[in-house]
Amino acid sequence: MAFGIETFLAALLAGSAFSLVVSQFFRLLSEMVDLERGDVPRLLVLGLMVLAGPHILAAAARKLGRLREYPWEYVAAIYVVSVLWAGLLGLGIIAVFSGAWALSS
Repeated sequence: MAFGIETFLAALLAGSAFSLVVSQFFRLLSEMVDLERGDVPRLLVLGLMVLAGPHILAAAARKLGRLREYPWEYVAAIYVVSVLWAGLLGLGIIAVFSGAWALSS
């Protein structure tokens, strides 16, 4: 199945925005409860980390780029992985919404 550039850009945008929202929720959750003590189920924490991954990777690459201790290729590779992860996450979101739209029609 071939995708157009619009689908690709929409997937990147949806994945990045969703990752940002989940990472902020994860930050708030980690401030409210102690995640290491086990107040929150580990599977939930792992799921939130997987969904927040693109935003976390991009923030890490930004920080490594500012430090200038690592080669630019390393930082660029982290950005590429972050973009690919956000794209896959966005394609999943688009698939869920298009499936829900098809079921409601």
